[in-house]
Amino acid sequence: MGKLIGIDLGTTKSCAAVYQDGAPVMIPNREGHRTTPSVVAFAGGERLVGEAAVRQAELYPARTVRSIKREMGTTARIRIDGHLYSPPEISAMILRQLREDAEAYLGEEVTEAVITVPAYFSDAQRQATRDAGTIAGLEVRRILNEPTAAALAYGVNHEPVSKVMVYDLGGGTFDVSLLDIRDKQIKVLATAGNSRLGGDDIDRMLCELLLRRAGAQCGRDLSGNPRVIQLLSREAEQAKIALSSEMETKVVVQLPSGGKDMFYFETVVTRQEFEQLIRPLIEVTMEPVRQVLSDSRLRPEDIGKVLLVGGSTRIPAIRNALRLLMGQEPFVGDNPDGCVAAGAALQAAALAGELSGPVLLDVAPLTLGIETMGGVFSPIIPRNTTIPVKKTAVYTTAANFQTSVEIKVYQGERQMTRGNRLLRNFKLSGLKRAPRVLLQIAVTFEIDASGMVHVTARDLATGRAQDMVITAYGNLSRQEVERAVTDAQMYAAEDRVRKEVAACRDAAEATLGRLGELRRRDFSKEDRRKLDEAEKRLRRALKGRDAASIRQATESLSSEMNSLL
Repeated sequence: MGKLIGIDLGTTKSCAAVYQDGAPVMIPNREGHRTTPSVVAFAGGERLVGEAAVRQAELYPARTVRSIKREMGTTARIRIDGHLYSPPEISAMILRQLREDAEAYLGEEVTEAVITVPAYFSDAQRQATRDAGTIAGLEVRRILNEPTAAALAYGVNHEPVSKVMVYDLGGGTFDVSLLDIRDKQIKVLATAGNSRLGGDDIDRMLCELLLRRAGAQCGRDLSGNPRVIQLLSREAEQAKIALSSEMETKVVVQLPSGGKDMFYFETVVTRQEFEQLIRPLIEVTMEPVRQVLSDSRLRPEDIGKVLLVGGSTRIPAIRNALRLLMGQEPFVGDNPDGCVAAGAALQAAALAGELSGPVLLDVAPLTLGIETMGGVFSPIIPRNTTIPVKKTAVYTTAANFQTSVEIKVYQGERQMTRGNRLLRNFKLSGLKRAPRVLLQIAVTFEIDASGMVHVTARDLATGRAQDMVITAYGNLSRQEVERAVTDAQMYAAEDRVRKEVAACRDAAEATLGRLGELRRRDFSKEDRRKLDEAEKRLRRALKGRDAASIRQATESLSSEMNSLL
């Protein structure tokens, strides 16, 4: 059995953590950083993830995938080189890199993980995340809500009695949760948010401001230039970070203005301009704060602590808005970017039996039910119901003497199913022929600790039943998941080959560097001929991609060099 780690699979950045020596430890990636950009790029037949993909994005933005988390649980597909990739497949590439970095750091195999998701993620999005883990070669032991993970990392579970609000504004998702902490039990009272709102939107608004100013400076409309947008997006993110601590920041960047023409764009953005620009977005995030207070029937003064999670909560205007609404200073830890992964690592350690973990009681983010006659939505598990939960409702057939009935499972808050999301449907056949009033069908919904939904329909007269687990989310069938796993394994083998070639090339370049130093000495004509031939063999080998040939040629040259020392 391999190591169990915690993973925060973020919209803009992802990170992993492990429980070591009594505390969660952030796992550095191959560049030595604690977070990895959630970016995947395709270049020359290779797949790049993280920092390498970000560098690729500046040259080939159309072959780079960002913010894929926003598409989880949807039917979206990304076409690259004639191949269609689903959101779970792209996410799996990020997860696989995190897993490999963790294995390099720990020196052992990593096979299991606790992966976090926004509290407001639907069942479709949760299952898509689980599928991504499977494709990446991980057994997902639990899908954990990000606010709950953050609460664990902040240690609020050690407080005897407290009501805690978690305001989580990440790169691409936003949610607010109210937690009730009591005797090491964390219960989610209410949750609300928006899975398509986050720091990316702040970057986009600032990028549009820079784009308008750049266009005015060069006298051309630059909004259709992907290269300009890519460069200004990077500058916008850096400006946002700077304005969290400075009153103004200068943007200076060289931009293409058309064809091969370039110009230097220079502008200053003040914090006042920035805050005025994003004020509408900040107000949008205050509405879920009011909603969770209303849903839990609590007032701002009833909340003992407001926790800030996500890099965008460093923006002073956001903290000020929360301070005014909640009447208290929000609390932010040393690492708002890494606290979710740290909390996931603590939960992973609890599942592995390495420490005594708190009891986690989450809630269903949206109402679940079935369609009844006339397209009416019949709720079975209301939103904000504490999970795990199991509930049953009894229905009759729509017509006399039906021998089968179709169960359509929906999720949402509208009274008619056309306004809600169809998760899946299945048929219960072989019903006993009877008038519709006499025939009774019991429909049971069960949500497990990870938020996965199990549905059973049973004919109470015959006992005949049909059940399912809602796993075909995001239009990924089990066959598609298995194919993706196979593809990922194939690419993993190719990655190992590339790494081996890279290591051999490094050794070869080092040997050639030594050769340059050695040539300064005086040798016989025959010795120089042998060195020249060995060098030519190595340089020919370096033109190919065969690790064995490069290694053999390197050893041959090294042997010739050593014989002359």
